[in-house]
Amino acid sequence: MPDFTFVPICLATHRLELTEEIGSAVADVVANEKEPVGILASSDLNHYEDQQTTIRKDNIAIDEVIRMQPKELWRAVNEFDVSMCGFIPSTAMLTAANKLGAKKATLLKHATSGDISGDFRRVVGYASILVS
Repeated sequence: MPDFTFVPICLATHRLELTEEIGSAVADVVANEKEPVGILASSDLNHYEDQQTTIRKDNIAIDEVIRMQPKELWRAVNEFDVSMCGFIPSTAMLTAANKLGAKKATLLKHATSGDISGDFRRVVGYASILVS
């Protein structure tokens, strides 16, 4: 795709305020673009617990993304020990989406590695959620 460009941002700060600043800055840049821009946050969900535990913990994080509540996502991941590796970029993405006027988030698919491997003892959760 010759007309496609992207700007990767890797986030590893464990400071909510800085993560919110980054999300806000991303929104400011996107708001000034003439061409359509998508914002993608990538993350696994819970890691290496049994299927039932992972589904429960995944849903805690998924619910906050669907509610479009970045601070609550941050809180829930920490409070309920959800081993979501990309909760920091997800928080920044939600902050940017909210600032840009996103109205809804829709869960497209939720599954675990056990759904493919058949081993439900130690799974990793995955979800795709569209924020628009």
